[in-house]
Amino acid sequence: MLGVARLTGAGAVKTTPANVGLQIETCRRFRISGLQFSRFSGVGLMLSGGVIYLTPRGDRGQFSDLGFNDCARALEIGASASSEYNIFTNTAITACGEGMVVGAGNCQFVGGNVVDCRLGVVLLPGHNHGHGGFHGFNLNHASEFNLFADAIDTGFTFNGCHFYGDGGLKGAIFLRNSKGILIQGGQLDCAVINDGKAGKNFVLNNTVPGVNFKIVSNTQDHSGIVCRNVFRFDGADACGV
Repeated sequence: MLGVARLTGAGAVKTTPANVGLQIETCRRFRISGLQFSRFSGVGLMLSGGVIYLTPRGDRGQFSDLGFNDCARALEIGASASSEYNIFTNTAITACGEGMVVGAGNCQFVGGNVVDCRLGVVLLPGHNHGHGGFHGFNLNHASEFNLFADAIDTGFTFNGCHFYGDGGLKGAIFLRNSKGILIQGGQLDCAVINDGKAGKNFVLNNTVPGVNFKIVSNTQDHSGIVCRNVFRFDGADACGV
């Protein structure tokens, strides 16, 4: 399915999950490019399915140059093995309630923006949980959390990403009851909240351009996060809690 095309929904307020722009269920070997999704009260693009494909596994979907605005939820990847191994490149999401909600594993997101949403990226437990990756993304200006991970136990990688919050805990990274999440090689200008005793998460080899970075815990227990080689622009170690 090749654009340029625009799909328009019933409105940005989440009123019914039935208002979906495009739903792909249990499919293989497809390519979607150049579509814009606007004002869906359910989900702009939904990947779902229930059939567990065995081998080969790496021939699912390729998505490029997609844009989303004013949707209740821009993108949802359901917790199903048939939703794994999808690849997204050059994705732009703005002014949505929830940007990307990921429940399936082994999906890769390369290059894009998730900006001015309530929740930027949401990682949820599902089939194989997370263990995918975001590479070269701007996750900025969320009114609640730029990244919210809940009960992820097989990890996830954020490589070369820029996180920006608007101060305090607004736009924070919230890692709850999760382990194996790695945030590396990017810029962090928001708080990182790490709660729960599931295991260790890792903040490594980042720079801090502003004043918003700090590591906090609602339970005052910082043992669940490993922070190393995170420096402010003056060379000061930013990992102190």
